[in-house]
Amino acid sequence: MLKKPVVHSILFLLGAVLLTTYLYQAPKNLPNKQYENLSPDNAAVMLALHYKETGSSGPMQGISMLKKIVKSNPQNTNALWYLGLFSMQSGQYDKAINWFALLLPQLKGEEKVNVLLAMAEAQFHIGDTAARRNTLMQVFDISNDSLLLQSIKENLNIQ
Repeated sequence: MLKKPVVHSILFLLGAVLLTTYLYQAPKNLPNKQYENLSPDNAAVMLALHYKETGSSGPMQGISMLKKIVKSNPQNTNALWYLGLFSMQSGQYDKAINWFALLLPQLKGEEKVNVLLAMAEAQFHIGDTAARRNTLMQVFDISNDSLLLQSIKENLNIQ
């Protein structure tokens, strides 16, 4: 008859083999539900963002993809937003303003507020204080965020 320590070792070894076999046969990649219902345009935006982040020729390839998406679908808000942001990151504030201007008519509410704030920042960087003031004043028409509105009032020296 086998001693208890030997039985425990055999059971432990058998359990390890079963667990290893199960893990080997388990699916390697679980589906990512956040990408499940993406439209083809937004899937292309995600791919372009991936290329933008990969380095070497990737950044320009990603930007080119985003421009192609906007050319084929001028209402793609994601592509327009990222083109504006990437223009800001590269110091191309005039281009950022243009991308944001194309995006604004398609948005409402807080999304529009976010684009207006980004546009105002780009206008600040190019020194267009009058346009920046007008852009920030548009925020008053659509935002309910009292802290944001108070910050804008202080920034523009409005009583």
